[in-house]
Amino acid sequence: MNFEVNNKQFYDSLKSVFDVSVKNTTEDFDSAEKITMYIKDSSINVTAHSGTVAIIQKISNENTDGLGYQCIEEGLITVQSRNLMSTLESIPPQEKIKVFLNKTDGDFGSLNLTFGQNNRDSQTIPLLKSEVFIPEISKSFQQEIEINKEIFHDAFKKINFAVGDEPTRPKYMYAIVDCYDDQVDFITGSGARFVLNTIEGKTFLKKNKTGKERFIFPRNSIPSLLSVLNLSNDENIQIKESIGQKNSPDQILIKLADTIIVLLGIDFSVKTQYSDVMSIFKQDHPYKLNVHIDELLFPLKGIRATYNEDCKRVKQIHNVELDFDFQKSVFYFKADFQMKSSRCIGFIENKENKLKDNISFRANSAYLKEITQMGFYSGDIIIRFASSDKPVVIDYPEMENSQKLIKENLSLFFTTSKI
Repeated sequence: MNFEVNNKQFYDSLKSVFDVSVKNTTEDFDSAEKITMYIKDSSINVTAHSGTVAIIQKISNENTDGLGYQCIEEGLITVQSRNLMSTLESIPPQEKIKVFLNKTDGDFGSLNLTFGQNNRDSQTIPLLKSEVFIPEISKSFQQEIEINKEIFHDAFKKINFAVGDEPTRPKYMYAIVDCYDDQVDFITGSGARFVLNTIEGKTFLKKNKTGKERFIFPRNSIPSLLSVLNLSNDENIQIKESIGQKNSPDQILIKLADTIIVLLGIDFSVKTQYSDVMSIFKQDHPYKLNVHIDELLFPLKGIRATYNEDCKRVKQIHNVELDFDFQKSVFYFKADFQMKSSRCIGFIENKENKLKDNISFRANSAYLKEITQMGFYSGDIIIRFASSDKPVVIDYPEMENSQKLIKENLSLFFTTSKI
């Protein structure tokens, strides 16, 4: 095994595989934190597997500008991924490196890298005995779509923070992606708070079937998936689902031009068990108020400031009071703990508002603070609800992307309790 390659381009091309190899790895999984490289005449085929996410990537002169790859002798090697990346980081980016085997160094030999003037500088990396295990890739899929990569990545990234993390509520440890003919709904939540990002457009999505198709993405696979997509220059990706095939495990496959990502260990029963949150997002609430989002920033910081270290130490539930006064067109945030806060914010009745009765309820300050952390710093949000013991929905201003021909609507809701 022997090849030459330009260091910077080689290092950059390995970032996606490295991320998969080290993020959210399954404990005691033999292939975790490893990278296997198949050195071929015209490409380097690289694989990694964290336990729940596997990746297969082709690196070549055709898909990587300035790679300068030259295969002298084909072969297969496996190394610790951190060893490989830290070694490449130690070599000046502009260097061309020669990579070859030393079979007599260490238990299983070593990978030697030489560089610099007359190749007088060198680094070695110990080789591993067992290569990365890649599961059988399904050849038959129950549903598949093609979607604009950037739109998918950006929409998913905005709702990723809200994925549930409680093992006792496993169905919420998934992100839901519901695909319709000209619309995709991205949904995450914990059971007490949910976020919805709806993308509408005629050209960003291609489906083989009409009607709704649901895909689910487990929490522990999402960081690796978003990282790979962020590093990709592809315009579109294919997403495919395979359940119950004879020779391959249940899987979600994400295909790019030269990369395949395989998500594993998926509980597909979540597709039907997940709560019907759309019934709340789509509800015609009798209370509808318009509020300038920038006017909420400091009041919510003030409320959250009362959740001090003493509250955290005793794990106190930090529910705060919201009082709506329709005669004065204001509402108050009130926190009454060791530290106290009372903040007044004005509102304008939405033209669709149907009730004007004063109303009060409680909500967790952790959910309230997220209202101003959704990437919107100006404009009006709509606050809507039905009663003091029903969820509160927040609608953000619609965003239109004329270049990608899409509209985006972001909403969240959180549960409340009566005072």
